[in-house]
Order: sequence, then C-alpha cells, then structure tokens
Amino acid sequence: MNHENAPRHGRPTRNRGKRVPAARGAGGGLTARTVSAWPGVIDTRVLDRSLALNLRLASVRCARRIEPAFRDAGLSSVELVALTLIQANPGIRQGHLASTLLLKPAHMTKLVQALQDQDLIERTTPDNDRRAVELHLSHRGEELATIERERVEAFEARMQAGLLSPAEQRQLLKLLKKVWQTEDQDPEAFEVDTVS
Repeated sequence: MNHENAPRHGRPTRNRGKRVPAARGAGGGLTARTVSAWPGVIDTRVLDRSLALNLRLASVRCARRIEPAFRDAGLSSVELVALTLIQANPGIRQGHLASTLLLKPAHMTKLVQALQDQDLIERTTPDNDRRAVELHLSHRGEELATIERERVEAFEARMQAGLLSPAEQRQLLKLLKKVWQTEDQDPEAFEVDTVS
C-alpha cells in the first residue's frame, strides 16, 4: 500500500491541544481548548470605565424600546429628531441642522429630501444668501411632529417608570447633552493608536 496516498485519519496532534479525560459515560476524550472556563454569567465590570461603550449600549436599548412608538408613522429616529428641531427652530438653516445632528452634508441632503418627499418640510432660500437653505415644517409636518413627540414623551415616561427617578432623569439628560453638545477642540487628540 502506498502510504503517501493512504487516507489520513483525524488522530490528535501536538498542536490540537492537550488531551483531557472525557466526562463519565462519554466516548473518547476532549481537547483542552474545548473546555471553557466561562461560568455562564457575563461579567460587565470591564465596561465600568468606558463612557463610550456604555452610551452605545444604552442607546441601542432605548432605540429598541422606543422605535415601536413611532414606527407606524414611517419615521426613523433621526427624521423625528430633525422634525422636532425644525419645529422648535422654524427657518433653521440646513447646515446648522446638519451640524446639530452631527451629519455630513451629503447625508443631510438625503435626509431633507426624504422629509420633503413625504410632504413634511418646505425649503426656502433667503434673499440675502442664495446659497443657504432654510427649513420649515409643512402643515402636515407640524401635525405629525407634535403627535409623534407627544407619543414619544408618553412612551418614555412609561419606560422610565421605576427605573429612574425624576431627579435622575433630569441629571442624565443634563449629562448626555453636555457630552454630545461639546465640540471637539482638537480632533487629533481623539485619534486611536493602532497596534502595528
């Protein structure tokens, strides 16, 4: 028999890990690398010092809870925020809204076009600056923004009941606004070092 062409069987090799005894009643053995030391409970203490990661998880949790409150209106969360800000600031310029929403100009243009296609906003150009675009809610946009904002506020009140006290909610809102409203003074200071 030509041993070079003979079929190879899955025999343990040195690089597959150290063999350990199998559990009673099981056939064969297990390799050490298949034995997990994880106790089955996730230890989240590693996140205790990470503001960014906790904000990310809190954001995902809140989005999952609140999306059903306005999903039937056909709005995304960023569209609802945009409508809310336009309602509170009629005539706001598109560039100013983009910077507040932390959106790039191209993304802002698509957002504004989507809102206009739904007949929710109107765009005007001021006489003193033909390059600027001012945004106003349409009659339909005013009605929808008011209804959806009230629904979201009611939903949030139910969602936070028993979770955060009114004082804790006010403090959290104050801190969150401080985080996202503070502009980066030196973008290079936030560059992440990569492992070479």
